[in-house]
Amino acid sequence: MNERELMLFTRQLATLLKTGLPMLQALDILARGNHWSPLVNRLLADMRRDVESGRPLSATLAKYPRQIDALYLHLVRAGEHGGALATILERIADYKERMWALKKRIKSAFYAPAFIVIISFIVIAILLAFHPALNADAARAADAPLFTRAMLFLGRHWLLILALPIGAVWGLFQAWKNSPDFRQRVDRVLLQTPPFGKLVRMSALARWSRTLATLYAAGVPLIDALERVSHATGNPVYDEASRRVWLAVEDGASLTEAVRASRLFPVATQQMVATGESTGALDTTLTKLADYYEEEVANTTRALTSLLTPIISVVMGIIVGILYIGTFSLGMKMDF
Repeated sequence: MNERELMLFTRQLATLLKTGLPMLQALDILARGNHWSPLVNRLLADMRRDVESGRPLSATLAKYPRQIDALYLHLVRAGEHGGALATILERIADYKERMWALKKRIKSAFYAPAFIVIISFIVIAILLAFHPALNADAARAADAPLFTRAMLFLGRHWLLILALPIGAVWGLFQAWKNSPDFRQRVDRVLLQTPPFGKLVRMSALARWSRTLATLYAAGVPLIDALERVSHATGNPVYDEASRRVWLAVEDGASLTEAVRASRLFPVATQQMVATGESTGALDTTLTKLADYYEEEVANTTRALTSLLTPIISVVMGIIVGILYIGTFSLGMKMDF
């Protein structure tokens, strides 16, 4: 089950239950849909068997840890215990859709620059691979100027132009995927890098605010909610900061005091948390805070796209131009 299917399943089940349908009938209606993957159909059949035997919905979901994350399962259990499963499922669907939109905004900031870089590398590789001037005999080029020899070397080893970037990206991805320490170091660097630091920070704060608001509004105790949030920001640096906030509240500090003790939460977050605690409307203020940060993410991604695309285009254009001029002049000089 992919993320889109989980969002759709949650939204449809919430809608059916909100109309007053019993769980079994709602699951039957969902199962009759012909748009589900085999895994979702198997999940629905499993749910129906468990519900018929008197087991709660969360018991079935717990069998699918790879598809159903701990936060989702925790919220469903809270809804079952509080007798408001339909409302909780609706909030989960809202939360999932918000997080999906946030992720899409962040990815969109890098689509155009990445496309330009890929196309530029392909053009460079083609230029080096098929330009006739770069097929000169190595012995004849031994006494050529350094730039000429460099051009000839690239012409003979043009696959490096494609292999090195691909290998570097693959290596970084594997390190990011398999090493939490490496991921944390990269995130710390990104947080200090002006073009990307704001985007990373706003994204983590939006996730923190939205997740805590959703859990708290669902009736999850604050300490339990903070424990869940410490694994849900999508950023190891902010996960660690959230963990310290959770431990401080568990030791008796107020949420406002714990947030203020961390340097990673800006003044706006501190003030909104303080307002929410003092008025007894923490979930409402956190929701407004999440809306604010998500809007900041949207604005930042638009600004980054408008900034990075022309810069990368100019840089890659200069590189392609230098190589083209070099190969053109090389063709005129290779008569030595």
